[in-house]
Amino acid sequence: MRASAAAFEEIFGREPSGPVDWKTAEALNPNSYDPKYQGVGPGIKVARIEPVPGQGVVRAALYIPAAEVFNAPHYDLGDDRAEVANFDPEHARVVMYVDYENGLIVTRQNPSVDSTGQVRVGEPEVQAQQRPDGSVMVQYDAVNPFAPPGASVTGHTVNGSLVLQPTSGNPGTARIIAGGEITDYPSVEIYQDNSAGQSRPVLIDAADSGSAVGPLFNLPDYHEVGGGRAMMDPFKADFDDPNWERNRPTNLGDPDNPPTVVMVR
Repeated sequence: MRASAAAFEEIFGREPSGPVDWKTAEALNPNSYDPKYQGVGPGIKVARIEPVPGQGVVRAALYIPAAEVFNAPHYDLGDDRAEVANFDPEHARVVMYVDYENGLIVTRQNPSVDSTGQVRVGEPEVQAQQRPDGSVMVQYDAVNPFAPPGASVTGHTVNGSLVLQPTSGNPGTARIIAGGEITDYPSVEIYQDNSAGQSRPVLIDAADSGSAVGPLFNLPDYHEVGGGRAMMDPFKADFDDPNWERNRPTNLGDPDNPPTVVMVR
């Protein structure tokens, strides 16, 4: 808990003091504690957003349901689980937190472990935008560091675009909907926690295949989830605007110097 609190304090200048703060602090923790990771830490990227008080924190996990999945010449260890509302941020391949109370996006790519015990970690490529209504779009692309050369070319990366949109007109009422387009693998779960720490499911989307060959056959393909691609449309650039580049997505950066996500106007 000390490392989590220290990571939170480094960004906000204070210690975490409630359920939302502590959820974000856990995601920011630069250490790995599961023995399989052999002390190798995650790749973490962050960015500041405009807070939307009352919406709590939205937590998304992209996880491999199988115990092992094929990845020539070896197998990679999966997360070996089903969806669970109180997931540990270490027990997924990638997690994304949108802390609406404190105004921060956190993305975390956990280390990969192959069947021979080797451990490597990659850093997700993540961009984000925000709209005045509090909606946030996160575009992510995470490559398995054990993937064969050319994985990005063949489409064998975990990537997609997810939009989180507050829908309640009543300030303080936590109600987020989600939608966008994501790869058919892995499984995705999204929950929203209010200020008291109570969770509600926002989106549950199982991988097309839970088998050991799921990544091989399903990663190159996409499908819509939740509100679908229509939720992405308000974030698209208006090329009739001579200053259209002002709305270009912001690259998430180092926790030591978080960038501020562009507000789409």
